[in-house]
Amino acid sequence: MNPVRPQASAAVDTALLQTLRSEWRPESQRAGRIIHYCSGIWHYSVALSDSAAVSWGPHRPGMSGDGRLSVHAIDAACRDVTNVNYLPLAEIYRNVLASVSAFHQVWRYGVQGWNCEHWARLVATGDPVSYQVAQKWWGIFDVFGVLRRHSGAKAYLASHCCDLP
Repeated sequence: MNPVRPQASAAVDTALLQTLRSEWRPESQRAGRIIHYCSGIWHYSVALSDSAAVSWGPHRPGMSGDGRLSVHAIDAACRDVTNVNYLPLAEIYRNVLASVSAFHQVWRYGVQGWNCEHWARLVATGDPVSYQVAQKWWGIFDVFGVLRRHSGAKAYLASHCCDLP
């Protein structure tokens, strides 16, 4: 998937990049960690610090469609995901920044196709996998693992890492 980038998002991307850079605290214990909370389904984010995180989701909550990255406060209900082989912190930070041009308002969000867990695991581990897809009822339709592991996303993100200002 290599959709055409909308022109109107350039100013939004600049503001988002500035917010990500200002919220990034590599000295924080949580920086770069995948965090999640459950509201019927699991919602995944990547922590920028002990108090802020960035997540991938639809433009309007509960909807599929245009995907957006957004920075938010870490809610008390958020927990660190366990048993994760993380990339080095500098690489996670680079991936977070590159994902703005790669995915923000460019890729479509879909629970079964490209969701917050795919994004968070790609950014923090290099593996765009959603275990939740395999565990929920729609996993029965994913006999070849195409929905669970979005293999094209890794190369797509890597192609945007060299574009960082």
